[in-house]
Amino acid sequence: MPSIPADVLAAARTLAGLSQGGLASISGITRRTVVRAEQGLPIHERNRLALIDALRRRGIDIEIRDDGGVTLRRAPVQAGSE
Repeated sequence: MPSIPADVLAAARTLAGLSQGGLASISGITRRTVVRAEQGLPIHERNRLALIDALRRRGIDIEIRDDGGVTLRRAPVQAGSE
């Protein structure tokens, strides 16, 4: 699966009202990994999935389409989160 574009990840984090440390905390990864992802550097697939899952729990949906395009939108907050 393709990586999340760095600018999209930073925008999603900001839209969710999270700092880099806050996103790292709810994702269960290090702040350094969030910083690397926002710089467009490679991160492990499990960390990428953890970031996407954490953002979805905060009501932010990132869809990476087959054509390489990306859609960022507010999604319903999952029950039982935060």
